[in-house]
Amino acid sequence: MKKGRLIGLYLALAFMAVKLIAWGFDFFVFEPIHPYVFFNMACLTVAIALGLYFIKIKTLAESNLLLDIKNAMAVGMIYTVLIVGFLYIFYAYIHPNYSQHLLQERKEFYADKKNLAKLRQGNEEFRNKSDKEIREMEIEKAETILNPRNFAIISLLAMTLWSMLNSALIAIIYRRILFRNLT
Repeated sequence: MKKGRLIGLYLALAFMAVKLIAWGFDFFVFEPIHPYVFFNMACLTVAIALGLYFIKIKTLAESNLLLDIKNAMAVGMIYTVLIVGFLYIFYAYIHPNYSQHLLQERKEFYADKKNLAKLRQGNEEFRNKSDKEIREMEIEKAETILNPRNFAIISLLAMTLWSMLNSALIAIIYRRILFRNLT
């Protein structure tokens, strides 16, 4: 495997190690996962940037914008597939209590009549429904989203989109700024 594509593998392993170490030391165990999401996005961006840089240095003569985007996407997809697989395993087998915790929070949120009134006020669909119907619909929606399989699919879609956008943007930046005189 080329050195540039190995960057995606190395950063995916680094993200997995950070997530497992943090879980082992009880950092952000039941809190929102925003720090991990932002760290994941940063790792994916760095993987694409470094991976494309190393690939571009070796294939400077035969490079064009579409080839650069393809090479960047290859690095990004290696990272994405590894992380999505890890996230599925993590939330399905290593830490399944996280989904149950979030589901319990949702149930408590919808048990409060004030929250249901705000939800009914903000959504036209709920105006003529009873509190029980709204609660059941929202809890069913939360159960669907918090399922580890569905969470992995949503993560795959989001990370693929992020990878595509980063690949195009980084390839353009490299061609216009960093490697402008060499291509």
